[in-house]
Amino acid sequence: MRGLLFRTWHTLVLVGFVLWRLTADSVKLVAALVNPRHRFAPYLVEVPLRCRTDRSVAVLASLVALSSPRQVSVGVETEPRRMLVYMLDAADAATVRRDAARLETLFLRAIGSPARVEEPPEVTE
Repeated sequence: MRGLLFRTWHTLVLVGFVLWRLTADSVKLVAALVNPRHRFAPYLVEVPLRCRTDRSVAVLASLVALSSPRQVSVGVETEPRRMLVYMLDAADAATVRRDAARLETLFLRAIGSPARVEEPPEVTE
């Protein structure tokens, strides 16, 4: 029962995070679109993944696209597991990786994955 309550809590945290991020990023996107001086800084970034199954990678890729109107997952590789994320407007590539890792951590906690949730994935430049 404790495990179920633990996952339920983390699922609620994940849903809240996705809704908050969707709202905040929508406002940022509208503000950038109506500002004629704004210059977008697009990034295409490879993000290492900790998800172990194809299904969890597919759900995470969908969450990346759903959580922000400014980003989309472009592709996924299985060996090594990594996802290609396109971000319309970001400060830098590290920010995109950090945001994707945060979303993945929340997702792994919500599904109760045995993947190493606390360890950040390695980034190779």
